[in-house]
Amino acid sequence: MASCSERATAPAKGVADGEEIPHSSPTIDRVDQDAVLSCLQSGWVAQGPASVRFADALKHECGAASVSLATSGTSALTLALRALDVCSDHEVIVPTYVCASVLDAVRSTGATPVLCDIGPHWVLTAETVSRALTVRTRAIVAVAIFGLGWNEEALTQFGVPIIDDRCQAFGLPRPSHPLVPYSVCSFHATKCLTTGEGGAVLAWTEEARAKLAPIVTAHRRTLSVFSDLQAWLGLSQLAAWPERQHRRIAISDRYLRELPVARTAPLVAAAELGSVWFRMPITIPEGTDFGQLQQRYAAAGVHVRRGVDALLHRGLGMADTQYPGAAEAFRRTLSLPIWPGMSEAQVTRVLEASFDVLG
Repeated sequence: MASCSERATAPAKGVADGEEIPHSSPTIDRVDQDAVLSCLQSGWVAQGPASVRFADALKHECGAASVSLATSGTSALTLALRALDVCSDHEVIVPTYVCASVLDAVRSTGATPVLCDIGPHWVLTAETVSRALTVRTRAIVAVAIFGLGWNEEALTQFGVPIIDDRCQAFGLPRPSHPLVPYSVCSFHATKCLTTGEGGAVLAWTEEARAKLAPIVTAHRRTLSVFSDLQAWLGLSQLAAWPERQHRRIAISDRYLRELPVARTAPLVAAAELGSVWFRMPITIPEGTDFGQLQQRYAAAGVHVRRGVDALLHRGLGMADTQYPGAAEAFRRTLSLPIWPGMSEAQVTRVLEASFDVLG
């Protein structure tokens, strides 16, 4: 695999400085392209030896007992839930401030998802989880949304197994508590590292590995499919990940340095529990119309988004009064572009648009 110095000379496929700036974009350079070409030339594009190498590389990088590749982050979460013996008799706590695929994974096991609110910094807390606990609670899905860490010590006090959902947070430190046996990753197009689609379950202990292994085998043609074509790209992306992560941090540092403190203070507080700076959520003034702000950014050639597209409880016909933290975050969170391929000129354009739109 190419060294960092070799990759530095390989231009990434990205967006020219004068073009519109997307909210997110995969970072694919010539070394990534050559890796995929090598797979095509090898004649082995289905699941095979490269997939084994990629899983081993992830295991080494993350310090896991095992890594099991999956068709997606959703499939990875489903495998982890099944390894915890989650079934129709159980409930699984899920934050309402997350994408619907987490809900889909829980439902696929037959279990009942129970939604909980989030705290002031986008992630679930001991207080919000405690209100959702029942005697039927079998697991908690702790989502490291935007790449932000959650409080392991606070959540493990309930004695309930926790699945660490780091689909937006590849690279966070490994969990240390035995009640967190599994982490799940996504390698979707705009994640920290991409294989186009795909995901993985990280088992942190030998006991967790032993429980997971037969589940993966049983679902190897459905939930555990992962091609060598994906794996070759994944190996290349993993080699470049430290350098690209360094770039994410540099961009986030500039945003935090130059944006008004009132817009970034919640993010700074949230990052105290750890962050890989996957997203740059800023807090807009109370009463501001998000749609109007989004249109003004778009007029400047900058695409921004809400933190999440929808709140799960609303889709289930539940009132915002039951989830005030999530409702507040939905109203006031705006996500700025942050991806490793951004140039300094593009970061400047995002900042200039922010000064114009937000003041």
